[in-house]
Amino acid sequence: MDSRAIIRLNSIFPKYLQVKDIRIGEADGFSLIGKRNDRWNLYRRISHDLSDSERSALVNYAINHGLDSFALQGKTMSVSLPAELSVFLDNFNSIIGCRVSPVSLHSKGDIYLCLEFEMSQSTEVSRLIMGYINSKHEFDVNLIFYGRYAGKVPYIFNLYQKLGNSLSNFTLVESRWEFNEATIEAEAEGLFLNRGTLMPKQFSDSANEQIIMKLETPEISGGFHAIPVPGEPNLFEAHLKSSFFRDFYLNVIIEYSGPIFYTAKSDSSGLSSFYIVQTDATDSFLQGLFKHWSLRERHNHVNYLVQVRNMGKVELDGPAGQIVAQ
Repeated sequence: MDSRAIIRLNSIFPKYLQVKDIRIGEADGFSLIGKRNDRWNLYRRISHDLSDSERSALVNYAINHGLDSFALQGKTMSVSLPAELSVFLDNFNSIIGCRVSPVSLHSKGDIYLCLEFEMSQSTEVSRLIMGYINSKHEFDVNLIFYGRYAGKVPYIFNLYQKLGNSLSNFTLVESRWEFNEATIEAEAEGLFLNRGTLMPKQFSDSANEQIIMKLETPEISGGFHAIPVPGEPNLFEAHLKSSFFRDFYLNVIIEYSGPIFYTAKSDSSGLSSFYIVQTDATDSFLQGLFKHWSLRERHNHVNYLVQVRNMGKVELDGPAGQIVAQ
């Protein structure tokens, strides 16, 4: 998508969670937004190794500070988002070809949401956003950016850097899945028969997946339900029954890595996947990725790593930089 809107939710969560003398979540960082049991949740990775008693104290502290749905799985914290915010996320994602980025920025209790869309959809998008920010909330809501974006990193990284942080806190991982004739036609109802860049509309535990794909040519192949984005001949939304991204969401993101930026490029011979993860979570992410590759459903897939490189050293003018900025 060629445009972005950034919405700041002010003091929606505590500035940090305290366990003894440890302040968790105080530093600027990223959270992942995904659906589980049809509820929107926010996931954040913690870097501390906590004892059982400290983990119990962390859960109690969170609940006592108003996070009733707070949970801790491994090193990933999760909390349900407020109901009125969840309604807005559903409404925005109902627009064909638009999505709420699965990754949000958190800083001092504020959450920055990134909304992705084509400028050709601005009439519907701006009406929805303005209706939301001008309605009543339990927290202040501000629109801090709206417009086209053609940068070399995900837009929200610009905010992260402006807050005084470095891209070296993140690592780019690229992997490759080589197709064979059987898998390319059977997997995801033939979605990967198409050449272009793709991303999940949202991460969810549902068996009904939605994918946004930008094609190299307007022709669409495969047996899935494809909905073209009005006015954008090479952009469409795929609705299909598949566990491709659901498994990745449940087995890698929630269990191992926490927040992750993800984009993929499909060509006639395979799928190149680009992930940006927290540098201190890279080993854990690779462990989860290997587990994902080893699932019974993927025993005949040919997967391998292409590169693991600190984002501070990535050539953003090169092919990888052009892909990860999508």
